[in-house]
Amino acid sequence: MKSSLLLLLFALPLCVFAKPDEPVPYAFPDSYYQQFDWSTFESWAPINEKIDANNVDYSLLQAAVFYYTNQYRVSKKLNLLQYQPTLGSAAIYQSSQMAEKRFYDHTNPYDRSMRTAMDRAKKYGFDGSMVGENIALEFLLNYKGQTKYWYELSRSGDYKYYYGDNRTNKGYVPLHSYLSLGQSIVKAWINSPDHRANLLYKDFKYLGCGVHVEPQSQGNKNIPRIYATQVFGG
Repeated sequence: MKSSLLLLLFALPLCVFAKPDEPVPYAFPDSYYQQFDWSTFESWAPINEKIDANNVDYSLLQAAVFYYTNQYRVSKKLNLLQYQPTLGSAAIYQSSQMAEKRFYDHTNPYDRSMRTAMDRAKKYGFDGSMVGENIALEFLLNYKGQTKYWYELSRSGDYKYYYGDNRTNKGYVPLHSYLSLGQSIVKAWINSPDHRANLLYKDFKYLGCGVHVEPQSQGNKNIPRIYATQVFGG
């Protein structure tokens, strides 16, 4: 993975969360970030639904990345991060740009006004002085990397992926839930020293997350992937 940016900001008191009123829609609006803690979030039914690769609810996956990041910080006795919508917009922009323009870097080579993580944060209205950024590119399915797989076109027009080859079917490549994919993305950062440094930086207090599915070009039958970005700030 690319190296991450690590910069300084101030501390923030821990947030207090309450369980949201039921029923709730499947989309995860910004107002929900103040209504969940980890225990209510991980048991919430929509987050545990399997992801339809053709209809990904980005807001649910972004929330999963956000909450698992906070859960990891709590496990290391660090303060919770507060959701910051301006940083969320910057993260969404970066993921969508990487996916649509097919690059993987903290630096956007296509727009000078949005070149760096700080440029993007400021453009969306963040008024802090410092930011940090992590990026990832992960499989949308719960696929074991470097394992042989094959695919077939279903009657509905969707591609189904199997382990093995078309002579030795070893079972479906399973679907991720929103929660499990969010955890997989954060675990990839945990396993990268530079990205882990951002996750564990004790003085960070704000976070926004953004995801975007990699477009499948014509004739591309590879397992779909998703770009993820998280922007810290203060």
